[in-house]
Amino acid sequence: MNSPVTLHSLDDVPRAALVEAINHAYADYYVPIQLSQAGFAELVEHESVQPEASVVARSGSEIVGMGLLGIRGIRAWIGGMGVIPAWRGQGVGRQIMDALIHHARRLSIRRIQLEVIRENLIAYNLYQSLGFRAHRQLLVLNRDRNAPYEPPDGAAGVRISVIAPESAINALEALPAPERPWQRDLATMPLLLREINGLAARAPAGQIRGICLYGGDIYGAGLLDLASVDADTARCLIARLLDELRAAPMVFINVAEDDPVLPLLLEYGFYESLCQIEMVLELTPGS
Repeated sequence: MNSPVTLHSLDDVPRAALVEAINHAYADYYVPIQLSQAGFAELVEHESVQPEASVVARSGSEIVGMGLLGIRGIRAWIGGMGVIPAWRGQGVGRQIMDALIHHARRLSIRRIQLEVIRENLIAYNLYQSLGFRAHRQLLVLNRDRNAPYEPPDGAAGVRISVIAPESAINALEALPAPERPWQRDLATMPLLLREINGLAARAPAGQIRGICLYGGDIYGAGLLDLASVDADTARCLIARLLDELRAAPMVFINVAEDDPVLPLLLEYGFYESLCQIEMVLELTPGS
């Protein structure tokens, strides 16, 4: 007979055992995940995870599930929510989620968000039963190596040049863009300064009209952000990026369905490889 499940904070369990359990829980997931301890430490830092408010479910000494709670001001994010295969369907996921929501309320959080892969109906239904509502779709976009594209005709009248990542991040705040997903929030970007590069599109008088942030090299690259004042400027930035990386394979994670650059990326050879549903739970003060 299994021991009862008890809940603990991340600080109460050995980090090596936790990472091993996360890898076990996600080994058969729609997108299998394998983390190292260093990779997990980066995730905790980049996603603003609060270990004391995050939850680990144990049966005796065995870790059977986990959920991470990230906090930024009055917003929170739930990620890394998983249960190892032998314990699924026994209410462990609901216990973890109830505890995370409780911690969020205790910390005066007003809004909790999370992402769930579109095909994961079991998790989607659990979150919906807890009061989460679908907010929008977030697409993972890929672009294959050497995918063809037509360079823009230069009608945007902008000059593309390299810009220091810190200056690029500051410039993004003045450019039109939809609400950024948690993983690409402006709060995350300063933590990545050593890993990213920036391109700026400037008008003849020097004003910034668009920014592209990316990391990687000709063997594989990831976009972090792309924002501009108009479609022609965005096209020029995308084309320059493709030239810079000499047709490397690329990925752009969690592009919002309402992002104006989405159709332009599709135009330049990016395609949807995964869709997540961003879900939101609004909390009322004192509830």
